[in-house]
Amino acid sequence: MQALECSKEHPVSGDEIEMMKNHKIPNHQNAKCLLACLFKKVNWIDDKGMFNDKNAYKLSEKEYPGDQTRLDNAKKLFETCMSVNEASVGDDKGCERAALLTSCLTEHAPKMGFLIQ
Repeated sequence: MQALECSKEHPVSGDEIEMMKNHKIPNHQNAKCLLACLFKKVNWIDDKGMFNDKNAYKLSEKEYPGDQTRLDNAKKLFETCMSVNEASVGDDKGCERAALLTSCLTEHAPKMGFLIQ
């Protein structure tokens, strides 16, 4: 449902959707803003596009209740990706930073035992 809402606000082509499914981020601004919209819907980034690792971790607690190893790895992953908040970006809507966050998560999640689908 959230993806549908975001895709109405930030339409992307079928090719761009395929790229994202294959963990590649299209260079088109709407694709980056679609990612930002999705992250905002789950409160992982704020209105200025800043990543909130605490909110991301809260979602992980719901996703992996009682699995301390997974939760520890999620915390490490989110701490690693907090570096995106220090990056200089060209927009104030979070689109560029959402693309950086997606890249960071995609790069580091497998190293911490998370399957990227």
